[in-house]
Formats: sequence, C-alpha cells, structure tokens
Amino acid sequence: MIIYLLEKTGINEKRGDFTFGIALIIAGLLIDYFTAVYISETNTRAK
Repeated sequence: MIIYLLEKTGINEKRGDFTFGIALIIAGLLIDYFTAVYISETNTRAK
C-alpha cells in the first residue's frame, strides 16, 4: 500500500527509500516508547 502510494505520487526511488526508512525508524521509536510506557503502567498497577 505504502509503496503503491509512493509510486502514484511520482516520488523517485532514492527519495522514496529514504522517506520510507525514516518512517520506519520513527514508527519503531514510537512503538518502543508506547510499549515501555504500557509495561511500566501495568507494573505499577500490579504492585
């Protein structure tokens, strides 16, 4: 889906790969952050 959108918007491949890489990194950081927050909250509630 994302690759399809990149092709449709006409972004060249180098730029598309770069943007996609940045998006993956940001997504990973957000997932790590929210997972850490969720785990710390459940640990606090358990005590």
